[in-house]
Amino acid sequence: MEKLILNEDELRFMDRYGLGLDDFYDARGETKREYHFNAKKEGCYYVINNYCQCGHRLKTRGGGHCIVCRPCTMAFQKRYSKDGAIYIASNGEYCKVGVVDNNSFSPEVTLAHRENSLNGEGGYGGVTGWKIVAWFMVDCDLGKKEDEIHNALSNYSVEKEYYHDGTYRLAREVLACSIDDALDAIDELFGDVSWHFMN
Repeated sequence: MEKLILNEDELRFMDRYGLGLDDFYDARGETKREYHFNAKKEGCYYVINNYCQCGHRLKTRGGGHCIVCRPCTMAFQKRYSKDGAIYIASNGEYCKVGVVDNNSFSPEVTLAHRENSLNGEGGYGGVTGWKIVAWFMVDCDLGKKEDEIHNALSNYSVEKEYYHDGTYRLAREVLACSIDDALDAIDELFGDVSWHFMN
């Protein structure tokens, strides 16, 4: 791929984040379904596709999100195919299904940190009292499996505004369902899951 197809904004962004042309799949003229498959086959997390509203073409291969407008989507994209733990948290009224990457710490330590962060600054979704009640490990496609779970539980989805890191955000992973509803949906999706239940 030639640098000539990129504009100055895109080249500056790539330089700032240490990205090279070989990190991108040239997806111009392809649909999201086509470039997701083709970029994955080429080992690229990112694609060059149609312009976003701000005039950028650098996007994630999974969701087609502009990484120039929202650099945080780069972390989500890399997480999409990684290994890690999928957890269910509850505060007694709501549930949340989320993921943590596999890292150098044990899953229990990582999940304890996540539980603390869910309850920080007034709580995820403006709700406190979150406890991680169950989790299981996956060896690949962590983010993809999380998306499948959220789709299966979409009828329970509740959007709640909350304050985090100095800005108001919209929580999209709050579920008005029971722990058993979440467990059952996940078991139905993935079969015999090796659950670990927290005390």
